[in-house]
Amino acid sequence: MAITVGAATTAVVQNPWTTLSIISAENTLPGMAGLVIDTAFAASSLGALLAAISLVVRYRGSTGVTRSQIRWIAVGGSTFIAALVIVPNFETADDTGALGAALGVAAFLLLTVSYAIAIAKYRLYEIDVVISKSMTYLGLAGVITALYAVIVVGPVLLIGRSDDGGPGLVLPIVATAVVAVLFEPIRIRLQRQANLLVYGERSTPQEVLSQVTARFTDDSAGTAPDDLAQLLAEGTGAKQAVVWLRIGDTLQPEGIWQADRDAALVEPVPTDGLVDDQFTAWRPVQHNEHLFGALSVTKPRNDAITPTDAALLADVAAGAGLLLRNISLNRQLEARARELRESRRRLIAAQDAERHRLERDLHDGAQQQVVALKVKLGIAKTVAEREGAADVAAHITALADDTQQAVDALRSVAHGIYPPLLESEGLEAALRAVERSGDQKLMVETSRLIRYSRGIEAAVYFLVTDIAERARRAGASFTRATITGEHGLIVIDLVTDATIAGADLRLVTDRIETLGGTTRLETSPDGINRFIGRVPATEHELEPA
Repeated sequence: MAITVGAATTAVVQNPWTTLSIISAENTLPGMAGLVIDTAFAASSLGALLAAISLVVRYRGSTGVTRSQIRWIAVGGSTFIAALVIVPNFETADDTGALGAALGVAAFLLLTVSYAIAIAKYRLYEIDVVISKSMTYLGLAGVITALYAVIVVGPVLLIGRSDDGGPGLVLPIVATAVVAVLFEPIRIRLQRQANLLVYGERSTPQEVLSQVTARFTDDSAGTAPDDLAQLLAEGTGAKQAVVWLRIGDTLQPEGIWQADRDAALVEPVPTDGLVDDQFTAWRPVQHNEHLFGALSVTKPRNDAITPTDAALLADVAAGAGLLLRNISLNRQLEARARELRESRRRLIAAQDAERHRLERDLHDGAQQQVVALKVKLGIAKTVAEREGAADVAAHITALADDTQQAVDALRSVAHGIYPPLLESEGLEAALRAVERSGDQKLMVETSRLIRYSRGIEAAVYFLVTDIAERARRAGASFTRATITGEHGLIVIDLVTDATIAGADLRLVTDRIETLGGTTRLETSPDGINRFIGRVPATEHELEPA
């Protein structure tokens, strides 16, 4: 700006196309006038030199759109000053200087065009706001003039003037009242239309900031990050806006808005991995001087980041600290909850592994030894009968029967720890085996069950058998279990007439909740208890039969 001020000053205080001749001896003005002109020329020359130096310093310290603004102004200004110096060479005593004048006019037009490009393309002086306000108030002036003409001048032309020759007081008062009533609604409507013409479909910076203040000051749920990213894109005209959340030493994309739905995925970056350039800008989001994340926008290649965009991004980042802090706290709580669920799953998996080990030890150890003892008792009975020792044979037979009962008891204990049928044939077969045994008075109904993961089948099996066993001990006359597979869920519905306390079911309900399921115990006035459980069984957990 300063460089063109210096050039324009030089042009005003002298004939712009006889710059050098003004200080020549034959053209020197006498007295005070010459001194004023000489001083003005020296001052403007010094101003132009200082302006050029300031532009170089500012150019070296700037980036992106500011450099583009300076380049265009420097081209126009330097060309104009060069014309002031060179054009006098085309003037001679016998020449009118037409060629020099043409070159000078061309240089001045180039200066004007360079300013126009800097203003229109690179938003020099934040011209958006100026244009928007100008259009609004020019529109208001036009509306007010039209209203005055319709209300005051129109009736005068149609009806005639009042007795004193003027329009009277009534019509101006009416016009003033109408303007006062309609002023604000019209201003708002004109402002909206002006913003639409200047900014396109994007929101104004004021609208973005007001929405951030109203919607996100203390909100950390739902789609707040995505909504904030969309607001940033609407306010800056960006093709991509990202709300980053700090997790450890990385920034994770928490909210993303992209104009191109097929654009590449946004990958996490280190906390110092975001950069500014001509088309990308970012600002950190802090709360109480602690970094919680960042905001970034990327604009199309034909629309560089403007100072207005950078200011809006900084203002939104300053107001988003509480939002990202709350989101960060929620993510930490969710991570802790996941860790607890995984810990509970590991504990249950360890319990199941221990059940397998006990079942295997009983089957391969004590049970086999008792079976071997029964075989030996059978051989002893045969020998006793051959020797005619009937009493001894009878005692051995009784011992063999007791041994068989011990084998059955061991087998029952081993199967209760973890039934082999559950692992080999699945949930439905294992529950049918319990029903056939009749020990727990359990009636089983199943529908649409397939093979599920070991953890899910074990959780449902032990839930049903444990409740049935507790109901049997409480004197139940019946226990009915209905297990249904539907839409990625296993629904368990158990009904019994025994009284079961919710605290007694803590272990089995823990199994269900660890898998992401839910449980509910209902008691009716007639003493019927109903237990309902739901266990998710998504496709990736399904196993072929």
